[in-house]
Amino acid sequence: MLYALCLSRSTTGWLVLTLILSFTMAGSAVYAVEDLRWDQFPSSNGCFGMVYSLASGPDDTIYVGGEFTSCGGTPGTVNVAAYHVETDTWSALGGGLNNRVNALVWHDGGLYAGGMFTQINGGGSASRVARWDPATNGWEPVGNNGNGVSDRVMAMAVMDGDLYVGGEFQSVNFGPNSLTASFVARWDGSQWSALETATGEGVDGLVWALAADGSRLYVGGSFQSVNVGEPEQVNAIAYWENNAWSGLVGNGGVGTGGVRAIAVLDGDVYVGGTFTAVNIGNEVTAHRVARWDGQDWYALADASGQGVDNMVQSMTVLDGSVYLGGTFETFGDVIPVVSNRIARWDGNTWHTLGSGIAGPGITRGRALTSLGERFVFVGGSFTTAGGQNSRSFAVYRARGQVEVELAGNGSGSVTGLGGEIDCPGDCSALAQWESPIELEALAAADSDFIGFSGGGCSIGSTCSFDLEQDVTITATFNLKTYAISVDTISGMGQLTADPSVVDHGSAAGGLLDPEAGWSVYSFSGDTCTPVDNGDGTWQALNIIDDCNVSVVFRENVELVVDTDSQPALIGQPVTYTVELTGAESAPVGGQITVMTNTGELCLATNAVAQAGNTVTFECQIQYAGTGTRLITAEYSDSLTHMAGVSDILIQQVVGSDEVFDDRFEPPAGLL
Repeated sequence: MLYALCLSRSTTGWLVLTLILSFTMAGSAVYAVEDLRWDQFPSSNGCFGMVYSLASGPDDTIYVGGEFTSCGGTPGTVNVAAYHVETDTWSALGGGLNNRVNALVWHDGGLYAGGMFTQINGGGSASRVARWDPATNGWEPVGNNGNGVSDRVMAMAVMDGDLYVGGEFQSVNFGPNSLTASFVARWDGSQWSALETATGEGVDGLVWALAADGSRLYVGGSFQSVNVGEPEQVNAIAYWENNAWSGLVGNGGVGTGGVRAIAVLDGDVYVGGTFTAVNIGNEVTAHRVARWDGQDWYALADASGQGVDNMVQSMTVLDGSVYLGGTFETFGDVIPVVSNRIARWDGNTWHTLGSGIAGPGITRGRALTSLGERFVFVGGSFTTAGGQNSRSFAVYRARGQVEVELAGNGSGSVTGLGGEIDCPGDCSALAQWESPIELEALAAADSDFIGFSGGGCSIGSTCSFDLEQDVTITATFNLKTYAISVDTISGMGQLTADPSVVDHGSAAGGLLDPEAGWSVYSFSGDTCTPVDNGDGTWQALNIIDDCNVSVVFRENVELVVDTDSQPALIGQPVTYTVELTGAESAPVGGQITVMTNTGELCLATNAVAQAGNTVTFECQIQYAGTGTRLITAEYSDSLTHMAGVSDILIQQVVGSDEVFDDRFEPPAGLL
């Protein structure tokens, strides 16, 4: 955004001061997209009052503490409540606590709360520290013949299986058996103890923040020294390790000013608060947030400049970034960028979280926590987050989600994001906002990839886009389809295909119905195997390619075999005539075979006569033995007609003497 002032003289002689505002539509559009990354918690579903602390627990539960009368409109959610992410519902923890909750941590199967409360609503006393036991659904004080701490608790952390508490108290196990502990103490599950060495213990001022990293507990606040008794100046931040105190030493200096928040990321310590410099003694300018790498101090700077313009009150880390909340409005001191009380540092660059949080009066991001690999929850005093109604509690999707859905009747796969998406199977993945995404579709052998939809994907097997908001990409695969065509090569009859287009692996069929007097001579498919069902229909199964089904219909024939040689004589040729009649036309070509049941046969390939649709063939058989023969005639190898077989002709074969005796036997009465 560009601001300009212009002085001009009006027609009346007055000087006119004009404020010219210009901004790019691109910047406005970016905010619009970024704000979509916030989820709403409207007035009826947020918290009525200030949220001071947040903690993640099991089963995707976020615990919320502060100074409020209710959250989500749920009865009993006084100063402490539980939000269930999966179901988007709130639940009470008993009747809550009677005063502000400043710190929460899930530890050892229960929720520990610290703050300014002294009573469990509807229960007994709990002096600034209490534990919610989900097994009993009740609150209990924390102490051993004592009760909590003597003054307000501001921070909690867990390290090496113990609970650490920091605040404004001077003693723990409050009551007759109290124990001195200067502003910070440890609870091991059965008793309280101070953080003491052989020469001293604790710190000399208010503790605002605690953070654990391995065996090292970082303590920040408004104190100057640690190890009260034989103090060591550390300037507002120190760490406790192996029962000893140490400052965060840099090049010729140590510590900083007032510390309100601490986060540890990849071994580096990030510190936020009210300070404007770090490494006191050899100061490094750092506006309210800085990094200590174990050797030296650094400001968080990019092209916009370094730091933020007001107090940092909360921090959390997620996916290599540090998230900051507080009362600041901008980051960067060279080209300030409006971030509205919440920002992200990715290790090199500052980022806004859309239009941030806003509301009447004092607006602040007082509490931050992360859940899983995606969500950052924000608590504080505000009524909108990302321009959407969200009272004192909001959730920001810190990483984008790419979801792939497979559609269609076919099959295939979609891969991308370095193998994080391999769908079917892994169909969802998270990625950094603005990162380039590329998805690749590969159809199975039996399917075709139709295309992507969603995400602005273009035509083709690759879908590429920059991740601006959560996106669902649909990849459609359909089974390959094949055309079924039919071809009647010759003859008379009906051949159809239904359907004419089929999916891969499906069946096709249709009519296969010769006209009267015709039959199917040959029936086949070029890439499929059709079957004649014998009832006027055909079918082909498991079709995996385009297929042409073809048929040859031929005329039926009728054969009649006959002879005038009855009986036949051994050694004498017998002529057989075969009349071959076509249903509609005279048969052309082919061969007649006249056969006996005892193996004798003769062949005829040329017709000796034709009359209408009938042609006549002749051939001869000479017999070598007497007896009865069963004669049949077969027609084959015609180019125009079906093969056929005649009825049986009974042929008697006798010797010549039998014929002679029969022929010259005198008439009766002549002898």
